[in-house]
Amino acid sequence: MATATKSYGTTASIGGTSIGGLRGASHSGVEVNNISTTAWDSGGWATFIGGVKDGGTIELSGISDPSDAGQAKLISDVGEELELVVTRTDGRTITADVIVGGYSTELAEDDAVAFTCSCKVTGAPVHAGGGGGG
Repeated sequence: MATATKSYGTTASIGGTSIGGLRGASHSGVEVNNISTTAWDSGGWATFIGGVKDGGTIELSGISDPSDAGQAKLISDVGEELELVVTRTDGRTITADVIVGGYSTELAEDDAVAFTCSCKVTGAPVHAGGGGGG
C-alpha cells in the first residue's frame, strides 16, 4: 500500500535563494516526442519511435511578496537559466535547470495577492532522495 506524504512544508529555491510564501509546486512531467515511422507497408497501423525528451515545466505558486529575495529573483531573472530545487517534506527533491518564466500576480476578491511563475525545464530533471511516500 502506498504511503501518503503531506505537501505542507515543501520548500523551493531558485539559483540558491529560498522562495518565500510558497503554497504550491507542480512538475508537469517528462514528455517524449513521437517520430512517425509509418510506411505504406506497415499493415495499416501507425508506427513510431521515441525521439527527443522534454523535461516539462515546474509551476510555482504562493502568496505574492516581491520583497522576498526568492520572489524578487523570479521577477528580475526572467529568461535566465538557473537551478531550481523543490524539496518535499519527506526529503525527496526535484532539481532542474530551468528558464525562469513570467512572474504573474492575481488580485482575487477577498483573498491574499497571489503569484504564479512557470519555469521551463532545460535538460533532464533529477528526482532524488528522501524516505517513503508518494
